[in-house]
Amino acid sequence: MLLNLEREKLSNLLTGYPTYGQIGDVIDAYEHALFGVYPRARYVVGIDAKILMFLQTLPEWFSDWVICASMPTFQSHRDPEL
Repeated sequence: MLLNLEREKLSNLLTGYPTYGQIGDVIDAYEHALFGVYPRARYVVGIDAKILMFLQTLPEWFSDWVICASMPTFQSHRDPEL
């Protein structure tokens, strides 16, 4: 694992300002991919990526329904009399 000081320097270099939170998880994944004895083919970092990985295991019709239900609906601005 990188030292905390090196991790902070790397996160400042990547983003341009001090960050706290998930950037450490990303750095850990990169570090494991580069220096791990058995690196994984894919690394899932963050809650949004974990949700999408979960949706891939569900049937396609259900994951489509979940994604469509979470999308905003738009109303037409056309005149209904036309």
